Amino acid sequence: MKKNIFFILPCFFLTFSSLAFCLPAVAANPLLRGIAEYREERFEEALISFKQAEKDDPASSITAFYLGLTFKQTGDYEKAVRHYRKALILKPRINDAYTEIIEVLMRMDRTSEASGYILEAESEGIRPDQIAFLKGLNAARRGKSEEAIQAFQDAIQKNPDLSTAAELQIAMLHVQEGKLRRAKNSLEALSTMAPDTDQADFAKEYSESLSLLMERHRKWHFSLGAEGRYDDNVIASPSTRIRGIDITDKKDTALSSSFQVRFSPLLDRPFSFNGRLAMNSTVYRDTSTHNTLMPSLSLSPAFHFKGGNLSLPLLWDRTWLGGHEYMSNASIRPTLLVQMQSNHTLRLSAAYTRREMLQAPRLADENRDSDIYTASAAYFYSFTEAGGLFHIRYEHIRDEAEGNNWKNKGQRYGAGILIPLQKKIRLSFSAEHLKQDYSKEHSVFGIRRRDKDTAWTALFLWDLSPNLLFSLSYTGSRDDSNIPIYEYRRNVLSAGLEYRF
Repeated sequence: MKKNIFFILPCFFLTFSSLAFCLPAVAANPLLRGIAEYREERFEEALISFKQAEKDDPASSITAFYLGLTFKQTGDYEKAVRHYRKALILKPRINDAYTEIIEVLMRMDRTSEASGYILEAESEGIRPDQIAFLKGLNAARRGKSEEAIQAFQDAIQKNPDLSTAAELQIAMLHVQEGKLRRAKNSLEALSTMAPDTDQADFAKEYSESLSLLMERHRKWHFSLGAEGRYDDNVIASPSTRIRGIDITDKKDTALSSSFQVRFSPLLDRPFSFNGRLAMNSTVYRDTSTHNTLMPSLSLSPAFHFKGGNLSLPLLWDRTWLGGHEYMSNASIRPTLLVQMQSNHTLRLSAAYTRREMLQAPRLADENRDSDIYTASAAYFYSFTEAGGLFHIRYEHIRDEAEGNNWKNKGQRYGAGILIPLQKKIRLSFSAEHLKQDYSKEHSVFGIRRRDKDTAWTALFLWDLSPNLLFSLSYTGSRDDSNIPIYEYRRNVLSAGLEYRF
């Protein structure tokens, strides 16, 4: 026992002596003191020590690096970047400063600068797995999903330990792009790759949510509508009395009905598709000669990109008037939609329409069969979270009718606003003006026709339930022409219900 005591006592004194010598050394060296304080998460004290160390030795790359780390912890990213740069310039270069400066620059949304350091680190072969992962994060922030996915896959190849984090990022990118099936596959793989991790639990829950979303997505949508209407000028009779022409009973009431089928499959981005088949009819109480039946079909494939989409709607409709075939239209309308900011949208489109009149004209000059060319631009501004929307629109029209009396060029101007009053109630107001200049002298009246048409609409919308919509509307129109027979005034009141399922 005494021997053990004689052995332990010298060891105790030696250990105490070593600590006694080391502690003053650490305390006297501001860099070592700062590192100790940093590791203990005493960042404010560490900052004071590192500043003193920088003052004593401005050329120390280690001091610059630790200053960068400390400023990052205190949230002063600008100073952190400044000192990381010094750590990369001074000798010896601190290679860990590459990953740190890239991460901080991304936090500051300075992704272009981060890209520069990523390229520099790649060329030097520094931390290739970590740099590849950071490259993926940076590309994702810049909206370059394909580049980001490739970078994450490179990170996995270089370091399989990064598989869990990288696969999770890849899955999130697939979700952002609307590639839900790919995202689901990535999440399922992740949940089996590391089953006992928090990331795996998250992946499993998210995968289940995506499955539910995909199951609930309805490809088919249907709607039925019925509307009562009062029209004070069903046949568009001239507003100026014309000698020898006596038009009576131009006012009438009508029942309009509609049925619509919409098909919208869930496709992986960047593609989408919408198809619509509709049938509309209007039956007047007295003016059966103006009863209408119109089936229509639209097919609209689209390609989506960051900030917009490009679509190619194909449209067709056919009209029966008074029980007889009257008119058929077929058109193609390439459309570009650009999201300029979160609530500012620009839409540009061009269209070609072929119009066929299905009854032979009495005169060749009255033949309205036509090739119609249009170009339009529209601006949309959304306001309020409830869905307020304002828009303005311009359209240029060239109507190359086969009959000389109908060849014309036109310009249409329009504007409208949708105002949410409550969660389920909305008001809409819109107006448009169309000016048409006809190319040839009229074969009957001997002058070139000039028309100015103005229309305005007020609409009240009320969601009675998630599936049932009530609408009340008024539409007024005024058509002015230098040929009196083409002038008329018209007012239409309507109220209706639409059921969607």
